[in-house]
Amino acid sequence: MNEAHPVKLTDVSIRFFLDRKRDEMFYALKNLSMQLEEGEILGLVGRNGAGKSTLLKIIAGIYQPTSGQVQVKGRVAPLLELGSSFIPNLSGYDNIFFTGGLFGFSRSQIAAKASQIIEFSGMERFIHLPVKNYSTGMFARLSFSTMLFFDPDIVLIDEVFAVGDEDFQKKSMNRIFDFKKARKTIIIATHNLGLIESFCDRAIVLEKGEPFYAGSPHDATARYRALFEPPQENADKQRWGNGDIEITRVATLDRDGRDKRVFTRDDYIEIRLEFTKRIPGKFILGLAIKTQNGFLVTGPNRLMESDGNGTGSASLVIPRLPLNEGEFSLDATAYDTELVTAYDHIVDAHSFVVRKSTMSDLGFVALPGQWKVDA
Repeated sequence: MNEAHPVKLTDVSIRFFLDRKRDEMFYALKNLSMQLEEGEILGLVGRNGAGKSTLLKIIAGIYQPTSGQVQVKGRVAPLLELGSSFIPNLSGYDNIFFTGGLFGFSRSQIAAKASQIIEFSGMERFIHLPVKNYSTGMFARLSFSTMLFFDPDIVLIDEVFAVGDEDFQKKSMNRIFDFKKARKTIIIATHNLGLIESFCDRAIVLEKGEPFYAGSPHDATARYRALFEPPQENADKQRWGNGDIEITRVATLDRDGRDKRVFTRDDYIEIRLEFTKRIPGKFILGLAIKTQNGFLVTGPNRLMESDGNGTGSASLVIPRLPLNEGEFSLDATAYDTELVTAYDHIVDAHSFVVRKSTMSDLGFVALPGQWKVDA
């Protein structure tokens, strides 16, 4: 293989069974070809289920493709499902040696790195406890630190920068920048479009397992955002109402009032509605937050007062977003107080993404509760 291509994929496809009895399958990746130069940083963006994680697992050797060729040259650090190599009954210290052995290091080589790994993770006090007793954050921090210090040639990153507290995240990002300076080859899958634009040399947008766009990071993120725009040809079916109240803008904003579409659970989010008024009196301004397949998560609304012609705005401020990973769309509505007359009703007026966090909660909503364990 060409020395300049540490990663090369040719016509790679992988399919999975949905129903073996019916012989029903789907392609997670289809006819994907790509190659990386040594020291290149490639960004992967795409909607959930587009094939990003599957692609990284193929490069890491976790999955074997159904067809096509995969060529990888060098030691790979897969920062994917953190802790997948850890044995629960072993201590954190022993798991460092076990993971290092999987990477092909001798015991003496691992011992030379162990103190750095432990210090970086901040796990000195708990390093001799079995990892089954670790919290989710402790487990992820040690696993992440272990992978970072085993001198990889190729680094695969799948949305793992939410590991630990802010200080640990900064240390981890600095370590990744050290890899960049050392000309390591890096592939990063993330919904953080700012990271893609500022960190990557090139980016690929995946959609339904196929490359939708490949090119500059800036153009790739623009193409990715375009995937969330509702089809123009369906505009008449997406909106109705008599126009006495007209919603002119729907936006999701960060704490500083800047437009933002990609969030993490517990982030601050402001959902802003702007409107034009043509009649006096009271009306109800509402939102519907829905999942990608149309399931209603919640439908908050607000009684408003109109003094006639003019403009206005209202915002739903959520200090800590209680949604788990997923893609969500917003319907925006303005009705009379009896909820009979539609002044304006827009389906899929806006959309946003909640990216993967380190938590493994299922469902759409993160309940603000705490586990109480008696053991």
